[in-house]
Amino acid sequence: MGEALPCADGPRGRRRRAGEDRRGRSRRHALGTSWPGPPPGGRPLAPASWDSDAFRRPLGLSDGAGHVDQAKVSSALEAAKASIRRAFLLLGALALGLLAFVGLGGAAALAKTLRTNRVAYAYVLPAMVGMLILVFFPFLYGIVISFTDSTIYNTNAPLSEIFVGVKNYVAILSDFRIAQTAADGGLVFNYQNFYWTLWVTIAWTVTNVTFGVVVGLILALILNTKGLAMKPAYRVLLILPWAMPNYITALIWQGMFHQQFGVVNQVVQMFGMDPVSWFETPATSFFTAWATNGWLSFPFMMVISLGALQSIPSDLYEAARVDGATRWQQFRAITLPSLKPALVPAVILSVVWTFNMFNIIFLVTAGEPAGSTEILITQSYKFAFQKYQYGYAAAYSTVIFGILLIYGVFQNRMTKATEGDLDGPAPAPGPAPTSRRTSRCTSSSSSRPSTRSTRSSGSSRSPSRASRASPSPTCRPTRRSGTGSAP
Repeated sequence: MGEALPCADGPRGRRRRAGEDRRGRSRRHALGTSWPGPPPGGRPLAPASWDSDAFRRPLGLSDGAGHVDQAKVSSALEAAKASIRRAFLLLGALALGLLAFVGLGGAAALAKTLRTNRVAYAYVLPAMVGMLILVFFPFLYGIVISFTDSTIYNTNAPLSEIFVGVKNYVAILSDFRIAQTAADGGLVFNYQNFYWTLWVTIAWTVTNVTFGVVVGLILALILNTKGLAMKPAYRVLLILPWAMPNYITALIWQGMFHQQFGVVNQVVQMFGMDPVSWFETPATSFFTAWATNGWLSFPFMMVISLGALQSIPSDLYEAARVDGATRWQQFRAITLPSLKPALVPAVILSVVWTFNMFNIIFLVTAGEPAGSTEILITQSYKFAFQKYQYGYAAAYSTVIFGILLIYGVFQNRMTKATEGDLDGPAPAPGPAPTSRRTSRCTSSSSSRPSTRSTRSSGSSRSPSRASRASPSPTCRPTRRSGTGSAP
């Protein structure tokens, strides 16, 4: 037998072919191609194999036949050049601002202030650093992200590549398709629409704050009654809903509204009715969240109102009773105006808290059915952490901040909540005024004002018999300054 020839498929042949393949791939990688040669038959490649980014999103640089569209490529290059120009302009503006700050003496003035008040700044430095890291940086970063198309697929991409301007804000605020007509003539609501969610949020906030203020004020009036037995025990029991963590309360109330095992449906069945599926319709699902938050909201208003009631001087009520004022007139003319400085800031805080009450909606209804009971804050959360649209969610959150900022400024200016004098304009300048409270009562049967009862430090004046007998008096407490007698 002749000598056997070396087999081409032996170990040496396989190693040689593997080396050639590696060298060929290296050459193709250096040339920027991912295929071994031109496509067979000269046919163009499918655009999906090259006209897409790293996340397989189409770049739009080819025509329908798979050929390169030079106009689109030129347009993409111009857009990239414009982005680079904007970046350089921004850097130049920042450099000019820094130069102006230093050249105009701003840096020197800041350094002088820091040296002069270095002890004070040393005390507040930890708080400033904490606020900067935990509040201001995330807030500003969220605003920056809102102008990008940031998603879970491009978190590592530079902001210049995913910058989209105000596209997210336009998409949120320009979509007015809240409801559409179905084939059978009925209305189909788009529960993902911003304005539907805004309406649900406003209804949620108004109803909850109204319930909390009314119930809290009534309970505070009851607890402020003189001689009420077991008053400390009532206070502790009524504060308990507020003292418990709200997510625990939310889970308890969610179980109470369970269709089969919930205590609410057990009570319903005791009266011979069928159990209710609370989370199947928007109205009943909204009611479950509203009842849960109402249980949590009234203790706060009760505590604020009770503290304000206990600070009202009792001599005002005594003077009003001497002048013949009824309890309703005392409440309207003395109690409510005296509660205003405490209740107005509390209502503003309650509106902001309720507007952003994430735990109750998320844990009780979870937006069911079909997202119809979502509020703005839970919708923003789902866009970010369930749909992974970070830029869109950041724009959503910025819109929420803008709404609350507008409300806070408007409410503050209308009610003068942060001003020192809530009773009216400051008195005209004059000689050393002395403060004096006056209870003014007028009779409805006569246009002549009745005798006024004034109680000041060290002296008192009893009302006349005619003022006691005047029918249907209307009392209005006023604060006056001066040394003369009441007009």
